[in-house]
Amino acid sequence: MRCPDPEAGKTAAAGGFMPDTGTIVMCQQWAAEQPGEVPNTVAHEMIHAYDDARARLDWTNLVHHACTEIRAANLSGDCSFWREVNRANVSPLRVAKAGERCVRRRAQISVAMNPACTSERAAEAAVDQATTHHHRDTLPRRLRLQTSSWRSRR
Repeated sequence: MRCPDPEAGKTAAAGGFMPDTGTIVMCQQWAAEQPGEVPNTVAHEMIHAYDDARARLDWTNLVHHACTEIRAANLSGDCSFWREVNRANVSPLRVAKAGERCVRRRAQISVAMNPACTSERAAEAAVDQATTHHHRDTLPRRLRLQTSSWRSRR
């Protein structure tokens, strides 16, 4: 899919999960320019698909959107230390909590792009509300461990 160019000063989307159809789309111009980023982006969008199937998210509810964005940024590798170093978001003076800052930043950017979001402050408030619980939520990664534990108990 060819995605529109972002407005001046806005972040371009690399892809997205379309809840109405349950599909994941990738922006072709971005994927062609950043082929090494495609696996992480697909993983990010698959976490949204998983969350939508598991929790039946209301995508117009900014807190719901923030929850899945926090999980996707946290679990997909979007906010790994070296990715943040490559983005120049980590310096020797700003190493502590770099991952948490990244998760919040990326979640706020995505929530702010939601048509239901009225302002950057509304996006920030939704992320604030969702952060406490979802930063520690590691499903679906935990499912594999639980499944293997269940099998060993049989």
